[in-house]
Amino acid sequence: VAGLSLEAAAADYGEAPAPSPPHDHFFCVSPDAPTNPVLYWMGGFDAAATRFDLATASGPHRLDLGDVLYAPNLMTDAQGRHVLWGWLQERRGVGSYDYAGCMAVPRLLTRTPAGRLHQEPLPEVSNLRTSVSWAAQGVRIAPEVATPVERVASPRLDLTLVLDRGDAVAAGVLVRSWAAGGEGSAAIVVDWEAGVLEAVFEGGGDGGAGQRRVGGPVALGPPGAPVTLRLLLDHSACEVYLGSGEVLSTRVYRGSPPPGADAGVDLVSYGGSATALHVEAHEMGTMAPAAAPAPAAVALPVALPRAAYEPIAAGAPVAERVS
Repeated sequence: VAGLSLEAAAADYGEAPAPSPPHDHFFCVSPDAPTNPVLYWMGGFDAAATRFDLATASGPHRLDLGDVLYAPNLMTDAQGRHVLWGWLQERRGVGSYDYAGCMAVPRLLTRTPAGRLHQEPLPEVSNLRTSVSWAAQGVRIAPEVATPVERVASPRLDLTLVLDRGDAVAAGVLVRSWAAGGEGSAAIVVDWEAGVLEAVFEGGGDGGAGQRRVGGPVALGPPGAPVTLRLLLDHSACEVYLGSGEVLSTRVYRGSPPPGADAGVDLVSYGGSATALHVEAHEMGTMAPAAAPAPAAVALPVALPRAAYEPIAAGAPVAERVS
């Protein structure tokens, strides 16, 4: 259980006026069972009584629209920012891997003027971008035709996509699978008609048939407003941030890329054509510091005083081993 007071985000999302009293505090609960979603409320806090006003709060809401985030923790950093850290679980069968999940990227938490939670990657995450990148504007995304993301080939990507709906029902990014035994491809899409952000997995996952879907409702803004989607992909770990503040985290087990493969990421549209007003993709490096070179081995003479050590004579009692 965690709670804190959130600063208002600078952006105006065209929402209704803020509630009175203001919903300026964040209260979060992570159930014991990691298969349950992490929930939060936005509301007021009585400092004198040290009590969050749950009765008048907005919620419960899902902190993450995906299926792997668990046990988030909150901190206030040296700059006064509210930062959330979370754990991304595995979705593979126990015993099929030799490690247990990984940390999500740190999230910056603020609130909209109307008191809604807004999440985005901490700005420092962009420092992991390398010089290998690709950008384009005004890319038409034809329906049911994959438009490859070009010039990047790493399994670690930071991709930003600004979408104009056009006449599409849904549009977004297709993450292609490289392994026949993997979960298969996953389409990460904004569905304007349903008002949701979701990941749709080919093959159902875990060897099942059909399609498995994870996601939930999002604030898409007024009709015709562009939607900004940021995808952070690190091998199987997939985190999707919308400009409106929602997040979807999941796993896409697509295997290892064959030699010479591209990034395996396409722009896609369904039910009509959409336009990528802006798209940019960056290969990402690691936050781990480079290993220092090992010092050269130097042979040093060792001289022990005779009084400190004597060879043990055969058959000598143990007590005689120390002079």
